[in-house]
Amino acid sequence: GDNIYSVRFSEVMSAGCIPIVYADDWVLPYNSEIVKDWNNLVVLIPQREIGTTLDILGNISHEQRCAMQNNIFDFYNNYVKDSYGRLRAIIALMDARLNNGLVNVSYVPR
Repeated sequence: GDNIYSVRFSEVMSAGCIPIVYADDWVLPYNSEIVKDWNNLVVLIPQREIGTTLDILGNISHEQRCAMQNNIFDFYNNYVKDSYGRLRAIIALMDARLNNGLVNVSYVPR
């Protein structure tokens, strides 16, 4: 993509490819209630280290790559693929926040 958010990110995941992200200031979608660790799904490379991309990718083992691709497929199919998945993400987020006491459900507007 050519800006902070691009549809290319979800397109890459839909193909089972591991996204490589160079955007230092980019806030990855979904929070820790949905994705515990983005390093299990994407390769995050600081922009100042762009020249080391091939070395970084070369250090990813076959097992790590397969695990990341499985994580991508699961994430994409559960939360990105369609509007039902995005709704599942919203429900999972609200459920986590309710269970952690981060949402006050005692207030009912009149």
